[in-house]
Amino acid sequence: KRNEEWLAKMSRDLEAAAGRAEREQLDAAQRVNAAKVTLGNLQAHCTAYISDLLRQWEEAKRVNASKVAAANERLREIEQFVQAHKQKCERHLDTMVTQTKDFAEKKTAYLEDKCSAIDAMAEGRVEMMQRQSRERRKQAEQRLAHLEEHIRDVRYRCDHRVRAEEATAGERVRIAKERNRENVERMDFRAREAAEAR
Repeated sequence: KRNEEWLAKMSRDLEAAAGRAEREQLDAAQRVNAAKVTLGNLQAHCTAYISDLLRQWEEAKRVNASKVAAANERLREIEQFVQAHKQKCERHLDTMVTQTKDFAEKKTAYLEDKCSAIDAMAEGRVEMMQRQSRERRKQAEQRLAHLEEHIRDVRYRCDHRVRAEEATAGERVRIAKERNRENVERMDFRAREAAEAR
């Protein structure tokens, strides 16, 4: 009877050990799945962030392009205005050339200087807008490159963590199986001893 009680106790212990091993294996699998979910969420977040950054970049390029187009349109209007004004002045000077030739020459020189200054100012503004557009694009490209580097680093760390969790889970399962095997061997040994004692 004592041997039967001992065998029953060992059977319960073996079942408990098997239960613990199964729970540890389930817990390890849940950790691995949780790590994979975390990695998936992080990748989705990074993808959304990149999409938003690219959208902002395209919007900045569109705004800058519209500003450059507006500056070019303004330059065209100024050139038309200057040309029309110059033609008007030339007609006026033609009617006065016989009376005030010296005055007409000075007036023409003044108007030509003014036109040159306006042209130079308009061209300088267009150049400035183009330079600002190039600088903004360069900054956006630098931010995008930095973000891509950060994403690669995060992916590497997440993959490393998942592999570490899988290795830890495998080791726990191996230990549980080893313990279970040792318990079974002890039970078999004691059972043989009990049989030999009888």
